[in-house]
Amino acid sequence: MEKRLASSSSFVFSSPQIPKGSLQAFPRVRWPELLQTPKAEWTGRYALPVPESVTNLPPHQPPEGLKASLATWEYGEVAELLYLGPYNREDTALKQLADFVRGQGYATVGGHEEEYIVSPTGNDKGDPEIYVTILRYRVRKQKP
Repeated sequence: MEKRLASSSSFVFSSPQIPKGSLQAFPRVRWPELLQTPKAEWTGRYALPVPESVTNLPPHQPPEGLKASLATWEYGEVAELLYLGPYNREDTALKQLADFVRGQGYATVGGHEEEYIVSPTGNDKGDPEIYVTILRYRVRKQKP
């Protein structure tokens, strides 16, 4: 399985070609492989799924030092967990998901991904206790 995305290194890109409102796909981000790396040092790859018909992005002026592009994220098999609550407490859930993956005879592939179902919007941080995030690892079967 793969997903075509408008992707950037630190902001979500919008386009007139991307549906708005309830039809819009949820933004996601891929984080570094090692959870031992302090979060302050993480660099995420942010993305917004776009239809296959989107073949180029309209002219845009991203913040200095950043760029937006079209990318295809490969998936294959995945393990997912629906996480409810603030981002600063999701480490425990990520560890539980990674432990579950290993317990089923699989290994994680790369870092984890987050898909933001209910999250802060703009400058409104909202109530972190009601954030809803899908935590996802790409996985592969361990060799015996």
